[in-house]
Amino acid sequence: MKVKEAINEAGMMIPDHNVPMELLYLWLARVEELVYIRIRLEKAEKKYTPDDDLTELSVADPYSVIYPLYLQTMIYLYLGEYD
Repeated sequence: MKVKEAINEAGMMIPDHNVPMELLYLWLARVEELVYIRIRLEKAEKKYTPDDDLTELSVADPYSVIYPLYLQTMIYLYLGEYD
C-alpha cells in the first residue's frame, strides 16, 4: 500500500473530517516508524509529505490494512469521537 492509498482509504470511511493533511502524514509516519522498528529492529525517522504519496509502506497486503485503520482511529480521536 502506498502513502496516498492509506490516506484516501481512511478518508473514504470518514469523508467529512477536517483533519489537516499534515497531521495525517505525521500520523502515518508515526505508525510506519513503529512498524519499521518492530520488523527491522532498527530506528529510522520517517516523515511524509505530499511528495511521498507514491512511497510504498513497509507492511504488505493483506496486513497493510493497519495503515488506514490507524488513520481512522486517529481521526476519530482528533474529532473527539471517543464512544
